[in-house]
Amino acid sequence: MSLPLDASTHFRAPLMCAALLVMSQPATAFMRCSFPPQPIAIPSTMDGLYVNFVTGAVATTPRDVPGWDFNPFNYSSSSTNYALAFFVPDPPPSLVGILATGTPGNTAVAQDLWLGATVPTNPVTGFYNRAITRGTNFQTAGVRYLGMRFLNEDTGSLNYAWVQISSGNGTGANAGFPASIINYCYENDGSSITVGFTPVGLQSFTID
Repeated sequence: MSLPLDASTHFRAPLMCAALLVMSQPATAFMRCSFPPQPIAIPSTMDGLYVNFVTGAVATTPRDVPGWDFNPFNYSSSSTNYALAFFVPDPPPSLVGILATGTPGNTAVAQDLWLGATVPTNPVTGFYNRAITRGTNFQTAGVRYLGMRFLNEDTGSLNYAWVQISSGNGTGANAGFPASIINYCYENDGSSITVGFTPVGLQSFTID
């Protein structure tokens, strides 16, 4: 399955509230966005969902998404209840990661970014965590943004992206579920990106 990457954005009625959060800015030559007609569900499993930002491919196993960039999943097990969490691959150079706070490694926590924040090339607050990143800030019901750095396989360069995630009101081992990806954008020239802002040329709104 692939997410649409064309220049048309269709938000159906259940998504209108989330769609209105996405602000406009003048079109840039390098921004790429994906706006699926419906949110893409994140399974509440250890595999979760694998996403390739460049191709738009999504699947529940990594072998079905060559070059995957982002893996939201359920980090719970018989001994832990970490629930919704995020993972990235480890390609050379090992500089990809989720924008996080805390201590680098499996205890780092993904930042909940506000609308208009910057996903920076050199963060002043936090760091890009390339281990499992806990989704503590995404484990209550709501729509939020995370930032990340990934390797664009087409250009061979590091790119910066934001991902809009809808979280549910699950608790315990299912905290943050049901969860889904609403949309994402990235700059493919290696520059920083402003959270929640998309080129006007990529937007059209419909109510079904």
